[in-house]
Amino acid sequence: MHTLKLTDFEAVAFDLEGTLADTIPSHHDARIVAFEQHGFGHITREQHELGPTYGSSTPAIVGGILHAAGEIDSDVPFAENQTVVDIMTTRDELFKTTAAKGFNAMPGAIDFVRAIAPHFAGKMAIVTSSAEEFIFPFLERYDLLQYFSEDHIIGLESVVVEGLEGKPSGDPYRLAMRRLGATRLLVFEDTAPGVAAAKKAGATVIALGFDAPNSRLFKSAQLEYSPDVAVADYDEAAAVLHME
Repeated sequence: MHTLKLTDFEAVAFDLEGTLADTIPSHHDARIVAFEQHGFGHITREQHELGPTYGSSTPAIVGGILHAAGEIDSDVPFAENQTVVDIMTTRDELFKTTAAKGFNAMPGAIDFVRAIAPHFAGKMAIVTSSAEEFIFPFLERYDLLQYFSEDHIIGLESVVVEGLEGKPSGDPYRLAMRRLGATRLLVFEDTAPGVAAAKKAGATVIALGFDAPNSRLFKSAQLEYSPDVAVADYDEAAAVLHME
């Protein structure tokens, strides 16, 4: 397996959902209920589980599922499609209830953050498409705020305020690099759009294969932007980085 050295990097950044926080079950459950409430209960759980392959933003996921199921066309951007907007509004309210409690962590994530933190004191960031109201309860639940200064927590609000594009654009990771004062950035991601965003910004990416479809994508030759290393979990990530 290809290995990397921690000393090759000035800073480290983590995606949140699916990388640090186990939000997929909450997303799926909230989305399925929202689809049912809006008359799309016939769309299967299997179709819903393909959602992240359509993008990393909620409009891309909801619109992608509806489009793949033949319910809407793509002439209008998904974020402007009224059906997508209505489902998103319902889904968001359901999702907020879970988020306010602080999501569960991905296997091994908390121990890994604590292990890597001494190598990157003051140089750690969260780069996510999520709103800040979803980020902070999770970080507080696991006492991780000590590792990430507020300026280094880049969520939806930061991207909007800066007038940038979200993932898969490289803008969020470029912003992280500016705020961290680093050009050699190590990134942990779990989706193809997230990997693309980090690579466009010039970062080195370790992709975590918690999700089976994404894991297969990382190991295929189908991606325009492939991760530098694909691992199954944080134990393999630690081995790649020679962390004891």
